[in-house]
Amino acid sequence: MFETPTEILIKKTIQEQNGSISFYDFMDTCLTNEHFGYYSTKELSWNHLGDYQTSPEVHPIFGFLWAKQIHECWIKMNQPKKITIIEVGGGSGIFMSSIASWLKKEHPNFFHIINFIIVDVSEKRLEQQQKLLQMYDVHPQIMLIDDFLNKQNTFEGILISNEFYDCLPFHLIKKTQSNLNEIRISNSKENRLFYSEQSLTNKNISNFINKMNLQLFNDCIVEIPLKTYEVITKIASMINKGYIINIDYGDSTSNLLQAWRKDGTYKGITRNMLDDPINNPGEIDITADVNFSILQKGLEENNMAV
Repeated sequence: MFETPTEILIKKTIQEQNGSISFYDFMDTCLTNEHFGYYSTKELSWNHLGDYQTSPEVHPIFGFLWAKQIHECWIKMNQPKKITIIEVGGGSGIFMSSIASWLKKEHPNFFHIINFIIVDVSEKRLEQQQKLLQMYDVHPQIMLIDDFLNKQNTFEGILISNEFYDCLPFHLIKKTQSNLNEIRISNSKENRLFYSEQSLTNKNISNFINKMNLQLFNDCIVEIPLKTYEVITKIASMINKGYIINIDYGDSTSNLLQAWRKDGTYKGITRNMLDDPINNPGEIDITADVNFSILQKGLEENNMAV
């Protein structure tokens, strides 16, 4: 049986941690491990021949429309003489390239006062984005996501992301009649990864469920996005004046948590088709619908109007 390098690494970690790891740790390793992670190492194709295709790759008009919105945001900010525009999770780099090319053509004076920053999970992705943007006369500052979030200074500007929060790692929880269980990843005697259930012992998860007032239904799997809340809260605290634009797929808590939604929204994606996330770790994308209510709470707690 063929094992991907990521799968070998995960099985070793499972053995070291007495038989199982959280889905959060599994997903984080699959996507962002610096040596074997999907986003860190794989030569991704950002078109219909790859694993998926997002709106910026379909047509540049998607970026042009958001560029127009960014310019309008700058006007509403009373047209500061300098402004920072940040993209988080830029993927192929095409989205920011489309934004920059439209601004340069339609509003050159505005374009030349912009300080561009691109933020992503891997140096490889950042280098690819930087090379593409330089072709459009954009010379951005590049930062890894952890370095960006650890910065202490604030900025005045606009932060934009497209399909970023859906790929941040999350925990999986399942409520039973008498208990809260965590869905974890284990390795069988036949050396195959599988989902296992254990009583929830992580207090951070149970406290988060209570804080967000998540009403769970029996026998339903739910994604618990602690990382999403952590990231949006930190980002919101970094902006002293400006806008945050989040473009993603998802829904409100009330619509995501429904008795009929037994299996949650998490999934693997490869070659534009759905797959089980534990198949071919490190070779497929893993994602889930974004809980917009949690994003909203993180923003409002930092005095941002949503």
